[in-house]
Amino acid sequence: MLLPLSQTKKCVKCGIQKILIIKNGEAAIAQNFGEIKYYDLSDCERWACSFNLKLIDHLGIRTFFGLHPDNSIRYNENWIQSMFELEQRVSRIKEFRNIAFYNHLILEKQGEIYF
Repeated sequence: MLLPLSQTKKCVKCGIQKILIIKNGEAAIAQNFGEIKYYDLSDCERWACSFNLKLIDHLGIRTFFGLHPDNSIRYNENWIQSMFELEQRVSRIKEFRNIAFYNHLILEKQGEIYF
């Protein structure tokens, strides 16, 4: 479904405003997710260090999955497998991590791995 141009402009303007709010350290509210906060990687590393945890990996997850306009394709087993392989290939590349929907930090403490 395409939105009328006036609604599209409102959505884009609202999205940009939320991004600016989050980047300024304030919380924004998303209808489906509640409060959204922005954490810089260095903040997460400092937090982890305070709990004697070490960052051992940083992955970007769901970089491309949500971009396909046809939702029905997401139920095709071949498409899912291909998308999974693509997501794995780019999950550690900084430029793709930066635009991923989710970021996963893998932390280690005394030889144990926590996800």
